[in-house]
Amino acid sequence: MSLPMSTTSSATKGAVFDFALTPADIERRAFKIESMMREDVYRAVRAVFDNSDEMASLGPEDRRLVEKMELEFRRHGLALDEDKREHLRKIKTRISELEIKFSRSINEGDGQAVLTRDELEGLPSDFFEGRATEVVDGQEGF
Repeated sequence: MSLPMSTTSSATKGAVFDFALTPADIERRAFKIESMMREDVYRAVRAVFDNSDEMASLGPEDRRLVEKMELEFRRHGLALDEDKREHLRKIKTRISELEIKFSRSINEGDGQAVLTRDELEGLPSDFFEGRATEVVDGQEGF
């Protein structure tokens, strides 16, 4: 399951409050990762999934729920052996931390980039007509 890149802090204004929420975002994401990698819950879902009599006794919605839960747990690595599962958990945690760091950088930035004509190669010439240019680090850009 992919987690959204935006952080809770993106809904607020003010740098002090933004920094206060970032650890909460990390904890929330870590909880999400841990909850989706709970082996005890996976074993319980898998026990129902593997029992054809029990699956047959479920209604269509419940059967579909068990199938989807089992698939989701496998996608989160629960069918892997313990070493690979732990490695995957570390990777997911690192990705989550990097997503938060990236979002924070985006939120703190001014959202503007000055690009040279070479960097904008392929754009039609009328794109550049009437556009203001700026000189940054000795290079003229748009």
